[in-house]
Amino acid sequence: MGELTSLLKDKYFKSKSTNKELVMRQKLKNSIISVAEKYLGECGEYLQIEIPESYLPYLPEILTDEQISSKYTVTQYNESLFYIGLKELDF
Repeated sequence: MGELTSLLKDKYFKSKSTNKELVMRQKLKNSIISVAEKYLGECGEYLQIEIPESYLPYLPEILTDEQISSKYTVTQYNESLFYIGLKELDF
């Protein structure tokens, strides 16, 4: 009976953890896009943003996302500070 209970607990809590991670990842991605669209108007402009420590584990995956990597250049200044700029489009 103890094994069944522990298996159910693991499955239930792992599922909640995964959902929380997905929500945090999506929230960070949407925030970065929203701020960049609001404050960056031309190539050559850069925006400095600070990512909260709790979101740093999700950042590499977010920065390689097509929606961000195709439109913005991101440069890391230190552990939590980043510069974001618009990419120049080649025609």
